[in-house]
Amino acid sequence: LKETLEISVSSLLESIKNKKQNLTFTGDLEAEVSHDREWLAEAISNIVKNAVEHTGEGGKINIDVHKGPLITKIYIKDFIREKAAVILQV
Repeated sequence: LKETLEISVSSLLESIKNKKQNLTFTGDLEAEVSHDREWLAEAISNIVKNAVEHTGEGGKINIDVHKGPLITKIYIKDFIREKAAVILQV
């Protein structure tokens, strides 16, 4: 998933930098999950873009991967509104 996550945020890095936001990746980043890379990268990008737009200057955004025995969950959380979204369960 790590490569898909990196692809998903690559177009947002300039906006994140301009707003002095901190984007972090945590959890099971090396998890191997069968997925459509293009679709998943677009889905993650859309959610992170929304977080960037609604998180103030200096805010934090975290992408956290949890791989379980049956499903993998990706949480995207901004630390201004304290909300998270699960966008992938495999």
